[in-house]
Amino acid sequence: LTSSDVLRRRQAAKNLQTISTQHPLSPDAVRQLIEPLAKEQDQQVWQYCLQAIQADRHSAAQELALLALHNPWPDVRRASLEYFRQHPSPEIATAVLPLLRESNPRLQTSAAEVLGLCGNPQVIHGFPATPTTVATGGLRDLLTSSHPDVQWATLTALTRLRDDEAYAELIRRLQA
Repeated sequence: LTSSDVLRRRQAAKNLQTISTQHPLSPDAVRQLIEPLAKEQDQQVWQYCLQAIQADRHSAAQELALLALHNPWPDVRRASLEYFRQHPSPEIATAVLPLLRESNPRLQTSAAEVLGLCGNPQVIHGFPATPTTVATGGLRDLLTSSHPDVQWATLTALTRLRDDEAYAELIRRLQA
């Protein structure tokens, strides 16, 4: 994955993905991917590597998936969200919340779905600003999205998080 030839990097990443279907990658092997992938600009290399870790729950795989959330390619960010859909945890909420502000409705939908599965009720309203971070909006902000898929994914996520207002909104929409 450190070759200057993108075709060689793609082939190496594809080999990793193939190997991972037979034997999960060890945490050490995944950690070794983080540094080269932090510099990687090719979407296919990223996607193969994310496919290689999809079944892995260890912290190195989660770290790699978190790195992918900030990738410039929307499809790489979606692949990262797919990882978190399969391995949700309350700790990922702060990393996933900014994806609600994406201009891409498919990414917003995926982010809302993941946040609903993560089990962290703080995502309903978002996180307040701190001296070192800016405030993040929450799921409830997306209920007014112009995209129906985003609205329904958000409503589903809110009901999974047992938000009483979401239940009321769901009943209102079903009766309309």
